[in-house]
Amino acid sequence: MRQSLKCQSQRISNACRDFWAWSFTLRITSEVTAPLRELLKKDVAWHWTECHEQSLVAIKKVLTETSPAVLRYYDPKKPVGLQVDACKSGLGAVLVQDGSPIVYASRSLKETECRYAQIEKELLAVVFGVERFHQHIYAKEVTVETDHRPLLSIISKPLDKTLPRLQRMLLKLQRYHINLQYTNLAVMRLPVSDKKLTELREETSSDRSMAKLSETIQNGWPKHKQSSPKDVREYWAVEDELSTADGLIFKGEAIVIPQVYVKKCYVRSTKDTSSNGLAEKTVQTIKTTLEEAKRDSKDPYLAILEQRNAPVDNFKSPAQLSMGRHLRSLLSSTINHLIPETPSHQEKQDRFPKKLAEEKAYHDKGAISIPPLKMGEQVRLRKDGIWKPAKVIEVFNTPRSYFVETPDGAIYRRNRVNLNTDKSKPAQQPSAEAHPRSSEQDTPEAYDSPDTTPAREEEPHASDSTEGYRTRSGRLVNRPKKLGFDE
Repeated sequence: MRQSLKCQSQRISNACRDFWAWSFTLRITSEVTAPLRELLKKDVAWHWTECHEQSLVAIKKVLTETSPAVLRYYDPKKPVGLQVDACKSGLGAVLVQDGSPIVYASRSLKETECRYAQIEKELLAVVFGVERFHQHIYAKEVTVETDHRPLLSIISKPLDKTLPRLQRMLLKLQRYHINLQYTNLAVMRLPVSDKKLTELREETSSDRSMAKLSETIQNGWPKHKQSSPKDVREYWAVEDELSTADGLIFKGEAIVIPQVYVKKCYVRSTKDTSSNGLAEKTVQTIKTTLEEAKRDSKDPYLAILEQRNAPVDNFKSPAQLSMGRHLRSLLSSTINHLIPETPSHQEKQDRFPKKLAEEKAYHDKGAISIPPLKMGEQVRLRKDGIWKPAKVIEVFNTPRSYFVETPDGAIYRRNRVNLNTDKSKPAQQPSAEAHPRSSEQDTPEAYDSPDTTPAREEEPHASDSTEGYRTRSGRLVNRPKKLGFDE
């Protein structure tokens, strides 16, 4: 060990193998030694970097620490336990008795094994542990501890219900008497405070659907989806990944958040692309750019790069606004042009109201003012391109938004643009006696409308012969003057 500690980074090739000899007695995991093992491959060029130096320092620290984990002698008369774990580049296992380590073991993952799913890596760690310590655990009851809860459901399933790769691993475990046990290590790694964890536990226990889900996980899922409670059917597709620990519900290593914390719900107009116009315009721009690049046999990434470098509204480019600098492209540029320069936040704030006012002015040139609707008014609702009869039952608190009810009892929330006044029954609108239900719902304080509104709508029709006529949408159409004969 002393010679291993004196090794320098230039002579690490032979010393690396000395470190592996101590891995079974000390906590030198395969994850720590992964960078050094890459240097030992024949087809890899020697290149010592910072990560290799950190790996070497970490190994020396384990070898020289003043209070290393004391290994105990193996006692065949005492019960044996096994702790296993898997990471992205290696497997680890510890043989324990009475909570004290007997021997450590680890190995790196092969190139193919690195592409395994996480649940497959965890089961592979179990197989590695029992095969490595075969002489110690064979023909004994062994408790295997894992921090991956979904493994418990995989072990309890019939072999013909699992995937082929998992089947092969489970077959290797058939000759051992193992009792897989979940060790709650995920809670210790959660990046949340103790106060937040307490709140999550309280809300999880008070939420009816979460309580039902926790009960289903603990008691077992039914064989058919329709047999499960309605509150937990949405979790049917991920039943193998769900687990409960310390009053919380986990999906893998992530906490399932109760419904009370899902407060933000962004509402948009149904099937109305104009309400999401900026995003739709961006999608259209990128799509057009990619189509042009494909047609001209150009690199699509370079086309998008030029799009990001193009200034927007005579201001800054998207690259400048997001990264604070111009991106290097195929166009020639000076070094000063590529120097990072953070856009002024105040300048952006000053331009924003002006831009909105300019957009509003252009929009108002071709727009008309639509009169508001009253509660109980008969309207036509546009749904799937068809105008259907409906009745206004509530005026929403946001501008130009209404709740309407169709004859079949369905209730929709629609913008004023998607609602037209039903002119097929004009006599029913001003008559309060004809609509007793409507008169009960109307409140003059909330929905005060001047009585002259219908008169303004009828004024243009009085002079249709001279000034033209109004369409159903309210647009005034002037009759053409032909060679002055109409004067």
